[in-house]
Amino acid sequence: MSLEVTINVPGLKELSEALMQLAVAMGGKSVQMDEAAVGQAVHEQQSTEEAPWGNASIPQQNTTGAVPTPSAPVQASAQSVQAPAAIPTSEPTYTRDDLSKAAMQLMDRGMQAQLMQLIQSFGVASLMELSPEHYGNFATGLRGMGAQI
Repeated sequence: MSLEVTINVPGLKELSEALMQLAVAMGGKSVQMDEAAVGQAVHEQQSTEEAPWGNASIPQQNTTGAVPTPSAPVQASAQSVQAPAAIPTSEPTYTRDDLSKAAMQLMDRGMQAQLMQLIQSFGVASLMELSPEHYGNFATGLRGMGAQI
């Protein structure tokens, strides 16, 4: 299996120049980057041996004093990039029908006694008597018993 990663950094040249100016301002020596030095650094990076953890490689230390910069844009494949899961910002609402369907799942598994205990823990004898303000907690109880809701 091969994985190719491409990184595209807009404004990399400007950033590199700004870093060089900052280094000079802090007392460092100015490093001139010419096309040959960058090309050699990229070539050295591409010719290194494969690392034991895959296709990534560790660049060899260059002897030119030039700072290597990436020459090829990097793109991540659509399969490797996933959007973060949405975090609910409000409590879900349930209807009596939602709760009944989830309760039926438990009854189909032969869990009538446990289901009745859950219902009675809310001080009612049946789901029909459960007040809507308790639906969320009842749904949590159903989920804890294995119902999909």
